Amino acid sequence: MYFHFAMEADLHTLYRSDFYQVIDFRCRCTSCMTTKPEYADAFCISFVRKGNFLYNVFRRSMDAYTGCVLVTKPGSERTITHTHSIPDECTIFEFTPAFYSELVECHGNLHFFIDNDIPSTLVKTNVSLEFLHYHVIHQILTHGGSKLEIDQCVVDIVREILPRVADYTSDTRMDARLKKNHLETIERAKAYITTHFTDDMSLTSLAQHCCVSPFSL
Repeated sequence: MYFHFAMEADLHTLYRSDFYQVIDFRCRCTSCMTTKPEYADAFCISFVRKGNFLYNVFRRSMDAYTGCVLVTKPGSERTITHTHSIPDECTIFEFTPAFYSELVECHGNLHFFIDNDIPSTLVKTNVSLEFLHYHVIHQILTHGGSKLEIDQCVVDIVREILPRVADYTSDTRMDARLKKNHLETIERAKAYITTHFTDDMSLTSLAQHCCVSPFSL
């Protein structure tokens, strides 16, 4: 593993390929506010599944929550500040140095790769990214996909991410009231969708599971 974690967390490698590995990250911090510095020497794409935290790196503090993706270049150092009662959970796609070298060779003209003052950035997901993320996890956990299919989906994730990294501009932090009232609902909805990934669910059934009205959802 290329990422060195200082926080208390459970990490489990779900899948290992020739050029990446998929890691399930679940934070176990109950009292720490800001972690000690942590160092990464791999290119990582991390989907935030649960929780809310500030990702502090090189004079920047990025507000990460469900629906966000952290993109981290090798050689970056960061700390995490916990801002939500729900423990953080992420899916980390960690790539080999050889893959990152090829990525830079093909896309090295992107500002994200050129600017050494941007070791990490944060982007919002879209429908296609969320589908690819959960499709990969579903295929891994159910042993339903071939190596080639899973690898292709992971490459598609990288291809989806790169243009969004290039166009990214920092958002203002999410309003505290929205976090308190809506983050748990969103996380509950995403967890239900993940569990019933192949079912023909309705908006009403999803809203009932989240204890809100279809209109509110």
